[in-house]
Amino acid sequence: MDNNIKINDRILNIDAVKMIHFPLFDDYAGKIINADKVSEGVDNSVMFTLKNGEKIISNFQLTARYQMRDIREHLIHYHLAGKLDFLNLIAILGIKDYNAIQNFKHILASYGK
Repeated sequence: MDNNIKINDRILNIDAVKMIHFPLFDDYAGKIINADKVSEGVDNSVMFTLKNGEKIISNFQLTARYQMRDIREHLIHYHLAGKLDFLNLIAILGIKDYNAIQNFKHILASYGK
């Protein structure tokens, strides 16, 4: 897996990143906001905290409801590298049930073996 993250025109090496956090990740094009408004899917954001203290916040668009799950392997890679919090990871992946969370922990333990 590539250890670089591209944010617009900037490329970050994963080693320079202290933490990745997705505060907003569930807005998608077509999401019904209210009776007369549909989202364009642009209200999502990711925050990178670099080891030098710099914070980079980037907004992104999702065109489908579960599109974040398409990058599941990348998200797991970031979590295993200590960059993405477990609770943020399972929220993004939509894992809510206790048994599903326990099963996912076992899956994570088998990565890289």
